[in-house]
Amino acid sequence: MKKILILFFICIMSANIAYSKTSLDDILSDIKNQGYDIIKTNGYHVFARDKKLDTECVFIIENDKPTIFIPTGKYSSIGVYGYYVIAGDTVFYKNKEFKDLEYDYIDFSDDSMLIKKDGKYQVYYKGKLLSRVKYDYVELGKNILVVRKKKYYGVLNPKGRVIIPIKQEEILFKGDYVVTKNNDVYKVYYKNKAIAEDKFRNIKFDGNYLIVQENDKLGAYYQDKLILPFEYDIICTDYYNEKYLYAKKDNKFGAYRGEIQVLDFKYDNLNFIDDYQIFEINGKYGALYKEKLLLNADYDRIYLDWETLVAEKNGKKVKYKDGIMVKD
Repeated sequence: MKKILILFFICIMSANIAYSKTSLDDILSDIKNQGYDIIKTNGYHVFARDKKLDTECVFIIENDKPTIFIPTGKYSSIGVYGYYVIAGDTVFYKNKEFKDLEYDYIDFSDDSMLIKKDGKYQVYYKGKLLSRVKYDYVELGKNILVVRKKKYYGVLNPKGRVIIPIKQEEILFKGDYVVTKNNDVYKVYYKNKAIAEDKFRNIKFDGNYLIVQENDKLGAYYQDKLILPFEYDIICTDYYNEKYLYAKKDNKFGAYRGEIQVLDFKYDNLNFIDDYQIFEINGKYGALYKEKLLLNADYDRIYLDWETLVAEKNGKKVKYKDGIMVKD
């Protein structure tokens, strides 16, 4: 489970500001115009920093009007997690206040709050305590609760209702994926809908993709679709940009962005950095910028120097910034 990192600071109170806006973008723009940098928003709270004082505050948005609701110096620490705010020892769900909560561990996900105290779990949904969540282990996922009773696991929805029976030997989960394993058979769920079941050799979450091994070959899912059948020797996301998926077949690399194939399987190597896609063909290098060809495979070396792409050929260099050639 991830641990909650509490940020320590003194929150300086500012005068309430009256607004009449219907767009969140408009509200955020108005907050910025008052001299704040937006740190984070969940659509109900706005975690912001006063640029002059270099201190953080939380606005609450009600009736399209944001006001600062964390008083000056009252709390020594604050953090915004899902629709919850921790201010010192006090927890808020939207504008509902929970005082004197005691816990050894606390975690949040959207409308859910998980508390553990003395080995016992309590789960709140939309600020209300769920009475029927009584299990030996509970963990929050994305709009789910993963639970264990004795030696078996299951999945509940945020309201505490069972959606995957508590009969599973093992459960893995990340994002919208849940994978159960029983008698070496994996079953894959996406947004609580079963999309695959087989005796896979291995399963790996990688970025927004699910990579699956069947026999000696790999395949990949994106959301609920099998975008790569079990024909590949290597599949992985890019180290610098996880939205791209590399795959290798018959000693050639290609790439996907989501379910869209952006590069054919004709490259000896690929490396994506920021908005650049650097490729190798027959020992020479070329590059794309935002998936459009920028340099043919004519160069001895291509690399990124901070924000500048540098391509070398016969001892000479050309440089690009934001996809446009620049001079030294």
